[in-house]
Amino acid sequence: MKLSDHTIALLMEHGSLMHCPMNHILQQADQQAGNLYIVHNGRLRVFLSNEHGKELTVDVIHKGSVFGTNSFLYHGTHKVSIQSVSEARLIVCSRDTIRTLSASHPELSRDLLQYFIEENNHLTHLLESITLYSAADRVMDFLLVATDHGKRQIPYTHEDIAMCLSMNRVTVSRIIKNLCDQDIVENSYGKISLKNPEELMHRMKKITK
Repeated sequence: MKLSDHTIALLMEHGSLMHCPMNHILQQADQQAGNLYIVHNGRLRVFLSNEHGKELTVDVIHKGSVFGTNSFLYHGTHKVSIQSVSEARLIVCSRDTIRTLSASHPELSRDLLQYFIEENNHLTHLLESITLYSAADRVMDFLLVATDHGKRQIPYTHEDIAMCLSMNRVTVSRIIKNLCDQDIVENSYGKISLKNPEELMHRMKKITK
């Protein structure tokens, strides 16, 4: 999921810079949607929670990621919460700013709408994976989804993947090591990349038949 360079530049030009300390809640589920945010640097987790305080992390987002896209679509509430897991800097645009810009830049609305759709599809897929797949299958599926635009480098750490899949970090590291031993994945200096995405796709097709 990625906004066009033109849209990013437009939002950064008209937004304001915000510094966010570690463990800060930026967006709370069921609160009124208001602002759109672009991650300038840092890491944030997207999570669901219930009335008993149990939390389920469904994604970890990084530089270039966007959240709050629903703020320009309707006056509803957020469906997920977002918390910083490191210090972060964000570009913030209000709903009014987005609407003013959209009037003179119609491509902005199209780009944000497409991002919103892809974002929701991504979260739905992650939840299905957590529910239906084995641990190894969930990691393989996650790696494929993370590189679905032709990129071979994975923009997630072992810890990020573990949080997204509600798994133990040691389990994730063991599965990735097994994939490395099979020459499917490369893990060098903490950076994961796919060496043989075709083999991963073949395995996942067999699972989802």
